[in-house]
Parts: sequence; structure tokens; C-alpha cells
Amino acid sequence: MTALLEVVDISKRFGGFQVIEAFTFHVAEGEALGIVGPNGAGKTTLLNLVAGDLRPDRGSVHLAGVDISRQSAHARCRRGIGRTAQIPRPFEGLSVFENVLVGSTFGAVGRLRGTTEAVAVEALRTTGMIDKANVLAATLTLLDRKRLELARALATQPSVLLLDEIAGGLTEAEVLELVDTIRGIRATGVSIVWIEHIVHALLRVVDRILAIDYGRKLIEVQRTNTNAAFDLAGELMSAKSVSEAVELSAAHARKQFEAITVQTRELAALAQKVAAETSEPIKESVASAFKKVA
Repeated sequence: MTALLEVVDISKRFGGFQVIEAFTFHVAEGEALGIVGPNGAGKTTLLNLVAGDLRPDRGSVHLAGVDISRQSAHARCRRGIGRTAQIPRPFEGLSVFENVLVGSTFGAVGRLRGTTEAVAVEALRTTGMIDKANVLAATLTLLDRKRLELARALATQPSVLLLDEIAGGLTEAEVLELVDTIRGIRATGVSIVWIEHIVHALLRVVDRILAIDYGRKLIEVQRTNTNAAFDLAGELMSAKSVSEAVELSAAHARKQFEAITVQTRELAALAQKVAAETSEPIKESVASAFKKVA
């Protein structure tokens, strides 16, 4: 896969503290990447370096083959990098539609496909906010503020969308609603880089997951046909201690053993049923073969 977004050997230091060190990752067109790690690991700083809110001390950021490392945040936005903030920051005195219109008017200059109004309306539809278009942003619930963050970012028509702990603070039911919204966004072809502490939400969307700590990449795992292994990897990456990781591994092993045991019993029962309906020689052979399994 050709990388749409490529971050190469990027580093950032604040005074004597190395926040990000020689960090490299990429995201292909249409791909979703999840990033996990403890508080203070450097996750948001990494997103800020990609979005242009911070400049790297060294290393580079490339979008569609163009080095954008020295471009401002608004220039990167106009090139196709959209993002949401951890804490929603709408223009509270404006309506939901007016908030999103700001994104389509100023964030997609030179790339806008359609009128600013049409793009804003489409972003509201995609995020499930069209019925609240005329509602004042200051009156929104937390879930709707998060959706508004998504709509404003989408209105800039990004090729890459950066999500910074967007599920934080929501109830379990709200998290699942938000996951459905993000899946819908991804279905439009937008690439996603999602930082999140709520790992089960992340795992419902992403293709790859990587762990960061002390500004360094620890491990990276690709989703395969074995979703259980991918899910376990995500949970282990988010573990706060070695003991928690061990407990998660043990729980996963028990779950897998129970599933295998159930499948084995079902298979043995099916074999016995088949044997009961066949001739005596075959019946004896099948019954003997599955006797130990049952």
C-alpha cells in the first residue's frame, strides 16, 4: 500500500524533556490506525506534530508525497489534514450549521467539492447532526459536541482525519453510537488516525494499532483474519502494568479454551448423530473415533 500520510523519524523536545523520539509511522489511503499508550506517553503531542500545531525538532511529515513539515496548521488543513480536539471547542454563540460552515468556508480552500453550504450539510448528515443544524452550539450535550467536532473536521474535506480521544467522557451506549458514526466516516474513504484510551471502541474501527510510551513506538500490530488475537494485542498495549497484562492474557486464554471446548462437544454430538443414522460398521468406526473427544 502506498502511504498517504507518512511520518518519518520525527522528534520533539520541551526543554530537557524528550516528548517524541525518532517516531515513524504511515497511513495508507482509506486505512484506519489506532494509537494507544498511557497518559503522558506523547500521543497528543504526536498528533499536534502531524496537524501542524507544533513544529518538529527533526524528522518530517509527508502528505500525498509532499513534505509539509514546515507548513502551518491551517495550511495543512487546506491540504487535507482534519482533526478533532480532546475537549470540544465549538463557537458557542453560533448554530451547529454555522459552526460547520466555518470549516467548509475556510478549511477546504482550493479543494472544495461543491458549495460551502452543501458541504456543511453533507458533513451534518454523515455525523447524524442534520436535525440539530439550527440548534445553538452552547446547548449541546457532550455526545453532540463530539459529533459537531467530527462534522466541523469533515467539512474541511480531509483525506486524513486525526481523532484525539474523541470517545472520552461518554457513556458506554454513547461510545457505541460514536463508533457507528466514525465507521460511517471511514466508509467514505477518509483515512483515520485515532488516539484513544477506550480500546474496545478503537478496535471496532482500526486496521492497525500501535503502542507509544515515553515518546517511542513500542509495538505495532496489523489486523488479520484472527480478530481475537488483534483484540488481545490492543488490550495488552493499553495495560497499565505487567500484572494487568498477565491477567488479560489469562482471561483471553480461558475464553479461547472455553470456545474450543464448546466447539469440540458440538462436533462430537454431530458425529454421534451421523453415526446413529449410518450402517453398523461406519457407526462403530465414527463412535470409536470421537469417544475420547466427547
